[in-house]
Amino acid sequence: MTDVDATNPTAPALGRRERKKLQTRQALAEAALKLILERGYDAVTVAEIAEEADTAVTTLFKHFPEGKESLIFHGGVELELGMGLSEDRSAALAAAIRERGEGVRVLDAIEAFIGARGAFAGQQRSERFRKQLRLVAETPALRAYALRLWMDCQDAVIAEMAAATGRDVGDPALRALARFALETPNLFGTERGARAALHDVFDRLRAGWPEL
Repeated sequence: MTDVDATNPTAPALGRRERKKLQTRQALAEAALKLILERGYDAVTVAEIAEEADTAVTTLFKHFPEGKESLIFHGGVELELGMGLSEDRSAALAAAIRERGEGVRVLDAIEAFIGARGAFAGQQRSERFRKQLRLVAETPALRAYALRLWMDCQDAVIAEMAAATGRDVGDPALRALARFALETPNLFGTERGARAALHDVFDRLRAGWPEL
């Protein structure tokens, strides 16, 4: 028996094992959000989150090896955005660039990818989702984790930019462009008008890089 992933109705149906994994991840994410909103990020331990979700600490780390940070992101924010049980963001971004349609620029693909995630995609989402975004914005450890998730994509983005332009992957200008593009969510992703700001920044990047 299979069920459609409730976080993404267009995704392939999930088998029994995947469904149980999803349910466990959601229960842990709900427990983490509840406790952290009640008591603050630093005051809550992973053991308390596991107890609240009626599961073992070992189970929590099996699903979320990086602990509280990944619970908020991969268990909460990304699941609500329909990213399934897990996403290799670096590989997904590289694929989005590589598989962009005819006439779609590299920078267009990167902007679209960023715009589908985090606060940029949060305007029409649930109150629970918005609470998670506010928690990220107000918690230094979570903001640092969010930035690292994007910076981990840097090498993959540089490789795709190099392939599109014929430049070397060690080109300092490509490295600077990739870094700045990936840092945009951290710069203003939680502010009012974030999507408009994202588009404005990428318009300026496109003007300066006609080959991308």
